[in-house]
Amino acid sequence: MLKKFSENRVNFAPLYSYGELAEWSKAHAWKVCRLQKGLEGSNPSLSAKHIPMIQRIQSIFLLLAAISFGLLFVVPLALSNTATTQFLADKVYDISDHPVLLALTIIGILLSVLALFSFRNRKKQLRTGYLIIVVAILLPVAAYLLFLNESATAEPEEQAGMLLPAVAIVFTVVANFFIRKDEKLVKSMDRLR
Repeated sequence: MLKKFSENRVNFAPLYSYGELAEWSKAHAWKVCRLQKGLEGSNPSLSAKHIPMIQRIQSIFLLLAAISFGLLFVVPLALSNTATTQFLADKVYDISDHPVLLALTIIGILLSVLALFSFRNRKKQLRTGYLIIVVAILLPVAAYLLFLNESATAEPEEQAGMLLPAVAIVFTVVANFFIRKDEKLVKSMDRLR
């Protein structure tokens, strides 16, 4: 019976004598042959998925700038106790009260998203960041001038909406700092080649 069992047995690895050292393993290494997920080594194949570099730190700051512009749809610019003309008819002054304010806010959001997805062209991303800063400066200035022009008699109390463009400026300046830092790093690497 012992002989019958050993004849039916499948031998995966040949038996070696003690003390023999092989340069390459003569036994089948099943762990090596199994495809391991996500490991391609230092020379990835052409079929590897390309993941965009949105995970850089400046992308987070550009996203925060877009969110701060988007919050203007929710947070009012100013409140008043008395109802006056067009802007304070509902006692709330927000970006939906004038098309210029609405347009500047939408342009700020679109420029922030454009800069976020322009990660392959850092110079374009930097120029777009400068445009975001200009729009963020124009927005509270336009809001103030439009308000003075329409309702000079009302005395509104400013709300957080007037500060959100300044927050967007801070986020964009920090993003531009990291974009310039990446550009310097790439230029220094080109010099080393």
